Amino acid sequence: MRIIKHGKQPKTSNAYLIEGLPGIGNVARICADYLIDKLKAKKIMSLYSKTLPNYVFVNDENFANMPCVDFYHSKVGKKDLIFLVGDVQPMEDQKSHELTEEILSACKPFKVKTIVTLGGIGLRKQVKKVRVHAAVTDKKYVKELKKLGVVFEGNKTVSVIVGAAGTLLGWGAINGLKGFSLLAETLTVPGYVGIRSARAILEVLMKYFNLKISLKGLDKEIKEFEKFSQHKMRMIKKKILPKNLQYIG
Repeated sequence: MRIIKHGKQPKTSNAYLIEGLPGIGNVARICADYLIDKLKAKKIMSLYSKTLPNYVFVNDENFANMPCVDFYHSKVGKKDLIFLVGDVQPMEDQKSHELTEEILSACKPFKVKTIVTLGGIGLRKQVKKVRVHAAVTDKKYVKELKKLGVVFEGNKTVSVIVGAAGTLLGWGAINGLKGFSLLAETLTVPGYVGIRSARAILEVLMKYFNLKISLKGLDKEIKEFEKFSQHKMRMIKKKILPKNLQYIG
């Protein structure tokens, strides 16, 4: 791997690592990006790894960029929040574990003590009210999160957490870092973007970290996306949906 630092590195202690890599419904990435934007978090580090896919992204100016994961920092009261985001994550088991090890190693200078991972729970049908479930590596979080409306149903709903949302939690615990995962119900449909699910997780995070931010921007996006989705479904039923129509989150 290779780490590139951006600007002056923050001096932190007992920091929280909040994972927002892409997954089901892109829920985690939407959450992390929204918080980074609203909290005006600063990019502090980029991690390039051979565990990531073997291609480059070409932007609208024809610049080729290697995939990487980025770290952002924001100070909220006395708490240091380190956000982890990226456009991709490994799909192979071994590479996923290796990237997790690299991420935890890269976080050591920030003295991360708690890991919070985010994600979606794939459902076959849309629910009227999105519920947020949790998995923890320390029992103390159960009481704290239940007060915020988070659901605990044993492993009835959440039995396996795939990808970075799971491996960071698991390897973090093995390395003495406590934490929890917040997983919102969303649709398991190709191309579906879980904006409403992301909002449900953001409400929990806002209460947990006492964040004073507005969700109006996200509410507007939810309305626009749902309007688009309804129009798309009508077109599918009428069998007049153009083959080249795509919506990518």
